[in-house]
Amino acid sequence: MACLVSACLPSPKPSSALLVKQEREATRRLVATSFPQLLDLVDNGTLLVLERSPNYRERRDDGYQQPLLVFLIGTSHMSARSAQHVRRVVTTVRPENVVVELCRSRAGIMTEMPEHNANSKSNPNLLSMTGESFGAALSRSLKIGGQSAMSLRLLLALVSESLSSIAGVRSGEEFRAAYKAAIEVGAQIVLGDRPIEITLRRSWEALDWPSKWRFTAFLLRGIGSSNLDLSEDSLQALRSDDALSAIFSYLSKEFPALLQPLIHERDKYLAWSLTRSQAVNGSSQVVGVVGKGHVEGIVYALKYESDKLRFRELAGVSESQDARESSRQFLIRLVVETIVGFLLWIAFNQWHSDGDTHVFTSLFQSSRI
Repeated sequence: MACLVSACLPSPKPSSALLVKQEREATRRLVATSFPQLLDLVDNGTLLVLERSPNYRERRDDGYQQPLLVFLIGTSHMSARSAQHVRRVVTTVRPENVVVELCRSRAGIMTEMPEHNANSKSNPNLLSMTGESFGAALSRSLKIGGQSAMSLRLLLALVSESLSSIAGVRSGEEFRAAYKAAIEVGAQIVLGDRPIEITLRRSWEALDWPSKWRFTAFLLRGIGSSNLDLSEDSLQALRSDDALSAIFSYLSKEFPALLQPLIHERDKYLAWSLTRSQAVNGSSQVVGVVGKGHVEGIVYALKYESDKLRFRELAGVSESQDARESSRQFLIRLVVETIVGFLLWIAFNQWHSDGDTHVFTSLFQSSRI
């Protein structure tokens, strides 16, 4: 007998939001039994626990085993409360590994001390060149990401610095809390994010030339204007990370091509780090510390794309794209990107000397915060 069409079709995949809701229900049952002291973090949407599927079958033949439990903490990068939540989870769960949303170039923010910045007008932030000498960081950014990616990183660092100053908090507190708590319980810290240089390079490459010029002009428009003045509601939004989500939403509307490399690809990379990297092989329990905006994407990737999480693709390793590029194309790209990089460098120096934040005014106004 022929089956009904609806019965023969595969079940549609739920939205990432619905998937998270389903996982949260399962999380509550597990936490209520094993870690009841963390139930409030489940109820307020901070903590999600992902169990390894009972049908799990390892695709590798080298003895690799995915972690049994992944405790995913969705944080605000500008919230002291998030830091407290991270410490509570790590010291309660006592995992073998703590995976943080940082890469090598940004790892230094975990060990930044308050007194280190007491006499500095700059706040540590998630895009600054911390953790190694400025020269070494500059060299690494140029080598991995190229001129344009390096210049974009400098300007985006100012975004994080400005928002941190406006909100009156130090960016990255949750990572410092994760680092200290991991040491306390004897857990390994795992740098789980894709190198920022690769992300920015791929973001730049994702834009066509008209969009590249428009994006450059967009950044340069922020130079030479008055300081940012935000309402109390906007400040509260900053502290809850909603403003960061609004900025990403605004940029994705203005430059849709940026959404994939800035958000979706990193969601998958973080999912790989949490469950497929060598660091977490055979772990019973892993804690992940990520921005709340990544949680839905990570959960979706683990549920429906786990068999596609392979390092080479996620790291943006291509079949020698540069080797296929003609000498003429290379020279044109080099000249144009040098000009763009020079303009962005001027913008960075001008902004840093004047303390201008006008570009953020347009962002907040456009996002209606």
